[in-house]
Amino acid sequence: MAEARDSMSFQVEKSEGNLDSGSSVPPLKLGKIRNSCVNNKSNNSIRVIVRVRPLIARQSTNTNNENCFIKMENSTTILLPRDYYENPSSYENADPISSNDFKKFYFDNCLWSFNENGYNEYADQDSVYNCCGKEFLNHTLEGYNTCIFAYGQTGSGKSYTMFGDNDGLIPKITSDLFKEIGILQEQNISIKITISFFEIYNEDVFDLLDNSTTTKKRIRENLQGLPFVENLNEIEINSTKEIFKYLNRGNSKRKTASTKSNSRSSRSHAVFSIKIHQKEYLINEIIKEKISHLRLVDLAGSERTSNTGNVGLRLKEGSNINKSLTSLGRILTILSENATSQKKQMVPYRESTLTWLLKESIGGNSKSCMICCISPTDYEETYSSLRYATLTKRITNVAKLNNTEIRKSRHLQEFEDSEERENLYDIINDLKSQLSDLNNNSISQTNLNKLTNLIKFNDDRKDEKFFQLKLELNKNLNAHNSLTKDLNDYYQLMLTRENECMANLNKLYDNDWAKFYNEDLLDFELDLDKSIKEFETYC
Repeated sequence: MAEARDSMSFQVEKSEGNLDSGSSVPPLKLGKIRNSCVNNKSNNSIRVIVRVRPLIARQSTNTNNENCFIKMENSTTILLPRDYYENPSSYENADPISSNDFKKFYFDNCLWSFNENGYNEYADQDSVYNCCGKEFLNHTLEGYNTCIFAYGQTGSGKSYTMFGDNDGLIPKITSDLFKEIGILQEQNISIKITISFFEIYNEDVFDLLDNSTTTKKRIRENLQGLPFVENLNEIEINSTKEIFKYLNRGNSKRKTASTKSNSRSSRSHAVFSIKIHQKEYLINEIIKEKISHLRLVDLAGSERTSNTGNVGLRLKEGSNINKSLTSLGRILTILSENATSQKKQMVPYRESTLTWLLKESIGGNSKSCMICCISPTDYEETYSSLRYATLTKRITNVAKLNNTEIRKSRHLQEFEDSEERENLYDIINDLKSQLSDLNNNSISQTNLNKLTNLIKFNDDRKDEKFFQLKLELNKNLNAHNSLTKDLNDYYQLMLTRENECMANLNKLYDNDWAKFYNEDLLDFELDLDKSIKEFETYC
């Protein structure tokens, strides 16, 4: 995955006294708490969850980096003073809740994954899913657009939270998705699932499900002014196994590199999208349709050159990552100010590729959630991440149910019950048979091979009739190719029309086209046989 298990190992560690016990550090007076999953469902504010990771391997061996500056109590995250471990006597009787020396931040959920210290319930991958994954999957199935994105500095556990070792938020959501689909299908609801997966690398978009890893994709806007990635692969999925296959394929193509801060650092932002199209057939000939999107975003982490030691290409990547995250922070600031001010500021979504594509998720028709991943030992970066998370919590989106109801017309219902639809199936099957004949060892293919070989035939008699016959054969070959193409195109057209005819009967094509191509094909075969025999006799 984008951040390797060895560099982001969420191992449960017993407290060694560096935070809540021991003689060198004053104990904090906090009661025993549990990870709270209190969420505000009464509004459309972006939900914010904070998760603190444990020490990673390189920090566990460095005694200077094993002090944790984070405490959590219910839905409050407390950042200890910078000199807390240097001057323990100064805070011996301090109350972190009331003291101004301790910075306090209030969120919807606070997840403690640092260690098992006896005061906080350890938050594993299931805890993250139970806090937001299951709820947002249900919102998506209800018909809302949803988005969950992981934010934080490099090496803070974002990719582990989102992907893990196939046990992260995205795998758990996709596993439960098809369980829920099975329940809905029992209620006579038809569901179509499509997925897409792309990354934003150095401000360019690349399709992670495309065979080409170098083709840059363009961003367009639809008639509603919403951005989308042009020619992005959208693959229909029928099982959890298929999703895992494409998820692993995409992750294997994602840009990663080793830095001083992270042995397998994500060098791009990754967006995995699930589109759910539901149709429910109600009484009175009414079709209820829902189209919703679930976006799962793993952002690259902010970096400091002094900490990462990046040079050359890595430095350029880090610069672009910081640029896009700075734009994201600026937009989060503007959106949070707009939420409380009567004078609205213009939001510059196009300032970066990331913010442009997340326009709907962070300021539009979406129920969204930020998982702010923080390091327990990096004071400055953690403080910055918590401030941005606080800004995000103030943002209010306008999430709407994407439901439409369609009443069947009398003519469409009559068409469904008529023989005309069966006739259309017969035409398609007939065309399919013709195409099979063209592509297999049929008379047409045999004549085509003969024709190709005869055209390559050279003869010393360069008389006029010889060239005329070869010219005629060339024409026949071109005609054959053209007819085959037309027949293929018509076959695809008829398949498309079969799907569309349920929605619009008036767009059906004249069925006489099939008869025309059948007769034309037979005439061509006779002409071709005649031309070949004449040329063989002459030569």
